[in-house]
Amino acid sequence: MEKQNDFRKLLIEPEVDEIMEKVQDVLFKDHRMNEDKNIAVEDIWGENNNVTVDGLPSFFLDLRNRNIIQTTLMLHFSVYDSESSYEDMNSRIIIFDSLKPIYVTWHDNLIDGNNFEYEGLLKEGFRNLLKAVLMYEKHKEITIEDI
Repeated sequence: MEKQNDFRKLLIEPEVDEIMEKVQDVLFKDHRMNEDKNIAVEDIWGENNNVTVDGLPSFFLDLRNRNIIQTTLMLHFSVYDSESSYEDMNSRIIIFDSLKPIYVTWHDNLIDGNNFEYEGLLKEGFRNLLKAVLMYEKHKEITIEDI
């Protein structure tokens, strides 16, 4: 079964790469942190974009609306109160199919937490999320990370 999953993951890699390029373009055009700073498109990840933990669901929805990510899945994040840090709340990013969670990861796997700013979508974290979405859409496989 594990070999089958590895093979399935290999099959979706080209699609993941294609979507990641489109996401990178959206980040560069619409979510660039400092317009005056000269950066290459591929350097838009992390501290160079302004996607936040609480803005991640709308960013994901925007990618869906642009047909960059073709899914009906929804992204949410967990919070317990508005006064604590995301670390104190053990915040997680969760992808749902209706009411069923299909992917869960820590917030800092997706958003840069440098100096408690919680701003800047991380490339590898988003790539892992995207793989989980595609694995679920194509094979109904739920992805579990160590949390």
